[in-house]
Amino acid sequence: MEALLCRRNGDPTVPPNSSEASALAFSTAQPIPELNSPTAVRVRIRATSLNFANYLQILGKYQEKPPFPFIPGSDYSGVVESVGPGVSKFKIGDPVCSFASTGSFAQFIVADENALFRLPDGCDLVAAAALPVAYGTSHVALVQRAQLSSGQVLLVLGAAGGVGVSAVQIGKICGAIVIAVARGEEKVRLLKSLGVDHVVDLSKGNVIESVKGFLKTRKLKGVDVLYDPVGGKLTKESLKLLNWGAQILVIGFASGEIPVIPANIALVKNWTIHGLYWGSYQIHRPGALGDSMEKLMFWLTSGVIKIHISHTYSLPEANLAFAAMKDRKVIGKVMIAFGDEKKVVSGPIRTEPVYRPTTTMKIIHVPCLQDNYSYIIIDEATKEGAAVDPVEPEKVVRVAGENGVELKLVLTTHHHWDHAGGNEKIKDLVPGIRVYGGSVDNVKGCTDKLENGDKLSLGRDIHILALHTPCHTKGHISYYVTGKDEEDPAVFTGDTLFIAGCGKFFEGTAEQMYQSLCVTLGSLPKPTRVYCGHEYTVKNLQFALTVEPDNARTVQKFSWAQQKRQAQLPTVPSTIEEELETNPFMRVDLPEIQDKVGSKSPVEALKEIRQRKDNWRG
Repeated sequence: MEALLCRRNGDPTVPPNSSEASALAFSTAQPIPELNSPTAVRVRIRATSLNFANYLQILGKYQEKPPFPFIPGSDYSGVVESVGPGVSKFKIGDPVCSFASTGSFAQFIVADENALFRLPDGCDLVAAAALPVAYGTSHVALVQRAQLSSGQVLLVLGAAGGVGVSAVQIGKICGAIVIAVARGEEKVRLLKSLGVDHVVDLSKGNVIESVKGFLKTRKLKGVDVLYDPVGGKLTKESLKLLNWGAQILVIGFASGEIPVIPANIALVKNWTIHGLYWGSYQIHRPGALGDSMEKLMFWLTSGVIKIHISHTYSLPEANLAFAAMKDRKVIGKVMIAFGDEKKVVSGPIRTEPVYRPTTTMKIIHVPCLQDNYSYIIIDEATKEGAAVDPVEPEKVVRVAGENGVELKLVLTTHHHWDHAGGNEKIKDLVPGIRVYGGSVDNVKGCTDKLENGDKLSLGRDIHILALHTPCHTKGHISYYVTGKDEEDPAVFTGDTLFIAGCGKFFEGTAEQMYQSLCVTLGSLPKPTRVYCGHEYTVKNLQFALTVEPDNARTVQKFSWAQQKRQAQLPTVPSTIEEELETNPFMRVDLPEIQDKVGSKSPVEALKEIRQRKDNWRG
């Protein structure tokens, strides 16, 4: 098999086999590891992550020093290739991820079945390989050790690195006010896209002044939790920002300098200092790691966290991966991929928005017909539900039953048969259910007509606002749905707004569509999740690139959407923020868009783009 061997301590940025003195050697004839116990599993590795610990270990500066030669590498993902006779949890072909002290920079690795985590079918294996160490470190640190809570102030140093990006995302999930410290405009842009409350760009300012200024504007006293993978001078400065009773998470020393935290000040200010060596949990508290990984995998597959990968290399190019890390060119994670997985990620990939976890509202996709989506909105407190456009009512009712949901409402966006065609049948299947639709849209089976601004409630915590969004049909309604204040809202847009597109002007004008898209929907909070009526995303983005071929966000999203559909996964939801960045129909207020299509006003531009789309045969 292919493997990367560390023969001696040395610089991992030097090409393998370049000289007798090279620390690394690339081998194509390394023996495939044998199953070493009845419960052993051999995994064909598809991707493995580079962590700063791997870099230090090859240099000989890490606390764990395995005997030479050894295969470096820690967290990985892959597919089960062989199982021992006592294995009960896995079968050949199962996708898995895990972590090891060494050994993942190779095509195969052997692990006990209890050390492996089963991944959902269709999961992005490259992303999953980046999950255990970086996200595991931040989850254990912030959730289990610091017990970060909503409203606390979290300061993340080295925020654009692997553990830094993970800490930022998990901090937002916990409801914290997140301050991120990084260097350079590209890193600042990424952190802002992750919903960070304040970013300190060290290339432009001082961390103390910048953070104090932000705290003053928000009427906050100081930092409650310091997440520090950097050390050195930056740690010393950051200590001046901490509140009484603050917690310090010592994650690592990327600066190369171990900081001194004055014990007398820690005493006076009642600070708690946590040393967090994540790898040792595998020995001392493996159950805690298992719980942490289960939560992280759920967040990954449900879209709550997103892995940002800035570089992907093949195994013989490992020195280039380490060089990118050494030169601080990495934003997020750098990966080594094998086989087909090398095609999945090439250079920077799209970073999706981070949704705050929903504790009161759950939304289930129900694919219908050829490319339609119905949805079930669930109030988690009462298990009452609303069905959006249940065109295949038997399927929707079955899915609701499987999730223990009692359907109370039908929310119909418009009268077209592929949205309203199931209303009469669902009334037969669920006696007493209320069917809502626009007052001027002649919705089949409608029991309650809605006007713009009408409000509904579902269960205990969910509130629904009817928004009149005409043009596709004259009475089209979009439904803006909110749970508790700390949760991101959602909007169900039917055929008015698609991801990167909009509906045809069947019963309205460009002026109406502009009002519906850019004013009514465009003014919703940017984190609002967008659930549309059809899976048209790939084609819409392909067309969007004919309007804006130089829009980097659209290019990245197009690649991402293709991967999603190839894996038979939905591209929904998007967010209002993403649509304002990538949807040409929602960007017509920009002069550069108007110039590109030869128009002098937003409405003119919208009309022109719609006509081009109608005639496009991509």
